[in-house]
Amino acid sequence: MKTRTIAAVVGVAGLPAAAVAQDAVDVASAFEAEFDPGSADVPGRVLGDRDRVKREPGPHGDPEEGSWVSRWWGGEHGTGHWWGARSDLEERGLIINGSLTFNWSGIWSGGVRERATTRHQWNVNIRADFEKLFGWEGAEVFADFNSSDDRNELNDTGAIQTDSNIDNSKNIDEVGQLWFQQKLFDDVVRLKLGKMDANEEFAFAFAGLEFLNNGAAYPVTVLPMPTIPFQAVGVLLFVYPLERVYVGGGFFDGATQDGIRTGGRGPADFFSDSRSSSWFWIGEAGVGWEIGSMGEGRVAAGVWHHTGDFTRFDLDTEKGTEGWYALAEQQLCRAGDEGEDRVRGLYAFAQYGWADKDLSVAHQTIGGGLVLRGIGSWRPDDSVGFFASFVDVTDDPVVGAETNETAFEVYYNIRVNKFISVRPDVQYIVNPSGRKTIEDAWVGSLQVRFDF
Repeated sequence: MKTRTIAAVVGVAGLPAAAVAQDAVDVASAFEAEFDPGSADVPGRVLGDRDRVKREPGPHGDPEEGSWVSRWWGGEHGTGHWWGARSDLEERGLIINGSLTFNWSGIWSGGVRERATTRHQWNVNIRADFEKLFGWEGAEVFADFNSSDDRNELNDTGAIQTDSNIDNSKNIDEVGQLWFQQKLFDDVVRLKLGKMDANEEFAFAFAGLEFLNNGAAYPVTVLPMPTIPFQAVGVLLFVYPLERVYVGGGFFDGATQDGIRTGGRGPADFFSDSRSSSWFWIGEAGVGWEIGSMGEGRVAAGVWHHTGDFTRFDLDTEKGTEGWYALAEQQLCRAGDEGEDRVRGLYAFAQYGWADKDLSVAHQTIGGGLVLRGIGSWRPDDSVGFFASFVDVTDDPVVGAETNETAFEVYYNIRVNKFISVRPDVQYIVNPSGRKTIEDAWVGSLQVRFDF
């Protein structure tokens, strides 16, 4: 569940800074055992496990009574169950999901360009449960196809933190993910290899998945993260020594830093490539808990290292760079102790990131937000959220930043039914890119998603 992720490289004074956001994805873990996280989520995707707690799956299935129209409208998929074929495939271990996300956004005032743009993104994925198919316990294969039509609106605000989570800066048609995963020793060890989205395994906060601003997806100081549209072939290993404790790491094709879009590459060049020999290494450790009536929480920290060549602001070349990040999240209250009420309630999260200020425009970032899932008994599946993020822009004179950047976001996600969601969103960005010459930007968006 994201959900997700979109990557952009933002130039300040002609010098690159990574600013990446992700589609929120389906969350099969502590904060999403039963609750669909919203319109930015991409059905079928699953974020990497943060623990090995056994949880009951949420309620699924279509209504069994009423007219065919009411059963379809109350069902989980806009295309239904294909006269029983979809259900038969799922029982055999093949799960197929798809979605179409449409986004309209406009720069109401400020920024570098006041205009309105539209974009849309298709996603189709299939998960093969090898235990059901072949009796191979703990093994699965996942494939994910992405297609987008973009308007290259990423730089309209002039900000380091971009305002859209489905703008890839160019049209894409690609197999974004194709990986194999194996769980061993009663889920104590998890091995994954293939082409994947690193932000679905590292540096994400479950409570931050529904926001459009890329600063909520993960700290923008992590550069360049192999996330959509720059997913990359890699290998990762996670170990869960205790039920709510994990440590994991991985390495990925780092050719994005050398100007090669890894989202369009497969495994053929993973071990040997005349154009690039760069690697992206990342590791994370965390611990979770559950506090009585409040709910679940987690703290985590990670480090990353990229082996590529980076141009410093003094124009020297630095071989490799690194940084670190930390995050925390907590469900503050629950609507109830049973069923879906356990995951409805108020959530809070915070995150921090650090990168070398001699080559990264974003030296430090700190952000956090609040999300209310379930708006009383009258809108139990809606959600509303507030997010704020501060970027400490490097003070190197070459960049020319006079101050720092701050972004604010408010959204309301309307669940029309189980397969249609509508989300209005407003963002306010103060001092985009830390430049007083760029007016503060107001951005309004409307995102609609249809799950088929």
